[in-house]
Amino acid sequence: MRVLISTWPASGHLQPIVPLSWALRGAGHEVVVTTPQHLVPFVKSTGLDAIALGEEQDQKMMLQGIIQQAGENASPAEALPRPDRQFWGNIAYGPAGRTAEVLPLLLEKAKAFAPDLIVSDPMDLSGRLLGGILGVPVVRHRWGVDPLTEAFEETAHMVLDPVAQQMGLTGLPEPELTIDPCPPSFQLPGLEQGRPVRYLPSNGFGAVPAWALEEPSKPRICVSFGSMPKELGMRKVLGWVYEAIARLGDVEVVLAVPNGIDAEDHSVIADKVISSSHLPLNLFMRTCSVIVHHGGSGTGLTALNAATPQLVLPQFADHFPWAERLEATGAGAFVEGTEKQQDVSFIQDLLEELIHKPEAKEASLALQAEIHGAPSPAALVPELEALAGV
Repeated sequence: MRVLISTWPASGHLQPIVPLSWALRGAGHEVVVTTPQHLVPFVKSTGLDAIALGEEQDQKMMLQGIIQQAGENASPAEALPRPDRQFWGNIAYGPAGRTAEVLPLLLEKAKAFAPDLIVSDPMDLSGRLLGGILGVPVVRHRWGVDPLTEAFEETAHMVLDPVAQQMGLTGLPEPELTIDPCPPSFQLPGLEQGRPVRYLPSNGFGAVPAWALEEPSKPRICVSFGSMPKELGMRKVLGWVYEAIARLGDVEVVLAVPNGIDAEDHSVIADKVISSSHLPLNLFMRTCSVIVHHGGSGTGLTALNAATPQLVLPQFADHFPWAERLEATGAGAFVEGTEKQQDVSFIQDLLEELIHKPEAKEASLALQAEIHGAPSPAALVPELEALAGV
């Protein structure tokens, strides 16, 4: 079976699909990822093969530009609106427009590859249109909490139904199957249930540090704000977090941040930091008492997989629904808005509570059990083979 992976052109949209891709390859199937040229190195770093579609604008760089327009020191939460129904409807214009632009080249490449199955993420619309044109089943693979439902789909159909009709279809096709790595009780209420799959962390590769093989002697706090915290304006948000941690008692800190955050930025907690390199979170997350992050689903699911309570300072887009579900399930807390996020004492109190009270840990353990009870990606391969008719 030949499987084509088509995602929105950002690394975080491919990462959740990597474990399923490995499972398909392990079963003897051929898997390739369609991607813009600038993401080919990332695709290769996951152990997958790529079909380059040419040069496209880097989506993270585009987001960086929007944030910088709000001011030199603006945080994403200051620069971008809190998502509502209209926000998610407007978000669809980007993927829909990109689909219309890349379709000719994508169709050419796909015909040459001749896939039996297409796997895409919820924000990718090109894979769905491609599947309809080629008569190939399409599987949607969610990345976590999925807010791309009513308003997003309405705009997607409004823009792409005419394109689909020009290609001989009745409209933008729906996927035949939705796969969901998010625990059912954590997913948005009322959302159509997908086929559960066990979440397997896909945070990259690294060497397990010696300290991660030993039980910590004091509470360990992880701080992680995505792959581009400095570029996306989170430097001052991190500063508030560091100040709050500095006020805590005897704790140790893992800064899972990429290169580019200067040492002086976290000098206030220098005596507590045991690591400040960009380590894959799954290498050490089980040893942490709490993680502070921005609300990314990959970070959050990795923490749930390790039953680690979370404190989230949401910045934009799906960070907010993640934070709300976190608090609703009791697995952590969140701090919304710049006024509260810069209240160092407030963050300190929340960290103390998450570290020392058992409720968040117990809720996290329950969600971990949900994750571990779901079928592995390998267990879904026979169903995908049947869907593709091979």
